[in-house]
Amino acid sequence: MFKLVSMDLDETLLTTDKKMPKDFKDFVSGCRDRGIIPIVATGREYTTAKRFVGDVDIDLICNNGNLIRNSMDSKILYVNPISHEDLKEVYNLDKDKSCNLLLHVSGNKDVDVIYQDDGKRFIDDEYISRFSKRTATFKSIDDVSLDVLSIVFTGKNEDLFKLRDVFNSNISDKFNIHLMAMQTRAEYMLEVLQKNGDKFEGLKFYCKSKNIDLKDVVAIGDDSNDKNIIKNCGLGIAMINAIPDVKDVAKLISKKDNNNNGAIEILKEVLWWLYEY
Repeated sequence: MFKLVSMDLDETLLTTDKKMPKDFKDFVSGCRDRGIIPIVATGREYTTAKRFVGDVDIDLICNNGNLIRNSMDSKILYVNPISHEDLKEVYNLDKDKSCNLLLHVSGNKDVDVIYQDDGKRFIDDEYISRFSKRTATFKSIDDVSLDVLSIVFTGKNEDLFKLRDVFNSNISDKFNIHLMAMQTRAEYMLEVLQKNGDKFEGLKFYCKSKNIDLKDVVAIGDDSNDKNIIKNCGLGIAMINAIPDVKDVAKLISKKDNNNNGAIEILKEVLWWLYEY
């Protein structure tokens, strides 16, 4: 019997226009009725993830595994910050400063994102607008004192591709580097995380805290930051709309996509059937 189910948000639970399935709350309750712990594991920061799950009491693995908080009481269960030395190493490799720099932080002091405003970098107003008033600025990288969970660069695609190549050549042994499509426009974002900053690392910590073996975990997702979870848990499920790399490591693929409740339907089919029989 499986004991835990981990669910991605974007392009998995969420439709392309960012709607949660109507039966999400009932599915979470159904999991608990069957002795299965439901969690959400997302690259998004806590405040946005919490808004999507609404009034459902569920633990959220956020910021690609670097923060775990409960959706109802906001209690921090785990935080894995990037050291200041590592932050400066990444910062100094971006010699041209042609991309926007944004730092996702732990949410302390009601701040989710801080960004550099030193007269040299552009400010990504659209990205910043997602976080309402939960943002702050800094002039120098030496001024950063909050717990940094991930380092994000936005900008022109060609500049991001060049910067990714610089990172891959210099720090890929020390950091996880993800080039991901933006959800709201036809551009990319480049995210840098420490090697132990990954959804799978967050899931491992969570499972250890609950005394659950990874073989007893079902996970579903669609993008590169879901690959390690899907590859290494007991039953990894890729969305039919997932990228090829994720499908390649999955044991199952959903019959329907994220716009047709594909995630909940395949999870019910797997978990409810196993529970009943």
